[in-house]
Amino acid sequence: MAPQCMPLRGSSRAPEFDGDATELVRFFEDVKILCEDAELYSDAERIKWATRYASHSEVELWSTLALRSGTDWPAFMAEVKRFYPGAEDDDHKYMRLDLDRLVVAQASIPMSLRRELGEYIRKFTVIASFLEKKGRLSKGEREDKFLAGFHPVFKGQLMTRLTLAYLEHHPDDPWPTDRVVQHASFLLAGVSMATPEVVLSLTPLSAPPPIRQSQKCHHMSLVSHGFRGENYDSTSAVVTTWVTNERDCRSTQHFLRSQQLLHVYRCFELSEYPSGIK
Repeated sequence: MAPQCMPLRGSSRAPEFDGDATELVRFFEDVKILCEDAELYSDAERIKWATRYASHSEVELWSTLALRSGTDWPAFMAEVKRFYPGAEDDDHKYMRLDLDRLVVAQASIPMSLRRELGEYIRKFTVIASFLEKKGRLSKGEREDKFLAGFHPVFKGQLMTRLTLAYLEHHPDDPWPTDRVVQHASFLLAGVSMATPEVVLSLTPLSAPPPIRQSQKCHHMSLVSHGFRGENYDSTSAVVTTWVTNERDCRSTQHFLRSQQLLHVYRCFELSEYPSGIK
């Protein structure tokens, strides 16, 4: 196979470097690959093409280096990196504070599209993976922080769905990220396909009415193969799970509202509970 020609500066195949420290190592790697494809194996050729592809302002700096006209490619790269802190795998590239800021900022933004979920996953993964690799973040902490990044209203709906799907999940155990993503994606799929009027109706306009700690409520999920109005056929099933704390009761109400099961939600407005519920 004939060797390839080195691409001209500014062409689509030519690497670029404009001073971004995080891109310096990749820039040097691209230059090396192109030189090898062109069968230019000497360090002097790599240095020559690196200075040719860099921006004018960067070349002005590099031209002051004694190694610019040398033949030691590793030494040249090491000399250049001194002027770009963070070019290497900085031990303090990300801190726990960076992850906390991302989670707080994300939790303040209502999520309505799968694309927004994907953006959050990518940003979170970059920082969390770095901290976990450095031993500064445990797996459990990572999973708890990821869940904390959802808007409170959406998180209430998500927690209700997770609780109903995994009844044996211990409340003290963190929710696995893959499960959270799976069910969050499911909820967002329904909202993404809904009309603006439906989306507005899924958003609670006010906080649910207060519920006394001593009260008990139902987690109720209706599964129907076919119905008309409020007359469910014999194939309908009701799954009931006891919840005894106020937060989960509120989450249940959000879930029922979001699913537009208003006839089920009326059970919370009854002054008298069914037999056996006090």
